[in-house]
Amino acid sequence: MKTVAVLQARFSSARFPGKILEDLCGKPMLIRQIERLTRCTRIDKLVVATSEDSSDDKVADCVRNFDVSVVRGSLNDVLARFVQTMTVWRGSRIIEIDIELDI
Repeated sequence: MKTVAVLQARFSSARFPGKILEDLCGKPMLIRQIERLTRCTRIDKLVVATSEDSSDDKVADCVRNFDVSVVRGSLNDVLARFVQTMTVWRGSRIIEIDIELDI
């Protein structure tokens, strides 16, 4: 049974724009999250789902050096990005992961 983890990540945010690329001990928060998730032995595939908006080019560029796939879709429709990701990377188990930062 294949487990696909979908990390929802976009640069724009109402409360803290750019939070996923903010420095966290020398690396962007997104990279710290990817490092943690790639250590999970029960995840077979990690995919970053972001938008097609030009502001999210930074997100796609950030993960290029890692063995992580990027799927891009609608900026405003998170569910559509998730469904698009699952169309490309079919899995028996699907995990949705968001980066949260409460200030």
